[in-house]
Amino acid sequence: SSSQNNQVEDLITQKVDLIIINPVDSTAISSSVKKANEANIPVICVDRSSDEGEIVSFISSNNIEGGKLAGEFILEKAGKDAKVIQWKERYIQQTLLEE
Repeated sequence: SSSQNNQVEDLITQKVDLIIINPVDSTAISSSVKKANEANIPVICVDRSSDEGEIVSFISSNNIEGGKLAGEFILEKAGKDAKVIQWKERYIQQTLLEE
């Protein structure tokens, strides 16, 4: 998340017209969103929002339906006797909390 903040702050320094971001961490990105707000750069968040600061739009996907479709695809390709593991990472957990 610190590297994502650095990337956003680089964009602010470059005085871009718009920032579209898929935050790794909704809390951590807040400071960068607020800095973009102070620089009058609109921010759009994709799939996960920012806890603080103003965003002009939020674009979200249906993660539950996406998971269902992924499961059906895996079943179709691997077969019902396949051994499948789901590796849970922190970013997946945050997405689940936002559903």
